[in-house]
Amino acid sequence: MKKQDKESLIGYREIKGKEYSKIQVGDRIRYFIDGEFRKGGMIKAVKYPDYIVCMNPINKVTWCVQLKNPTLQAYIMTKADRVKTNQEKEKIYKAFKDGTLVKQTKRAK
Repeated sequence: MKKQDKESLIGYREIKGKEYSKIQVGDRIRYFIDGEFRKGGMIKAVKYPDYIVCMNPINKVTWCVQLKNPTLQAYIMTKADRVKTNQEKEKIYKAFKDGTLVKQTKRAK
């Protein structure tokens, strides 16, 4: 896996097999098919066990990902994970605006 691909997967967790049934509308997906990395998109519909419908939320383009493809390696970020991450970002930004954000320095060993 390329370094760039690994960086794109930060915050995503790998899912396999029956875990595909837990995918929900609104989750984000990134995946490999035939070893080729795909940035994926937002889940628009789940037709487990056959396929999922993904959507690019900016361009409004949709496509299907076949869950039965043996080369599929999928990574998911749930909607709840995104909400939690955004709340953390908002706290940091608020601290920055208030001037209370403190840069941490490394301690001497």
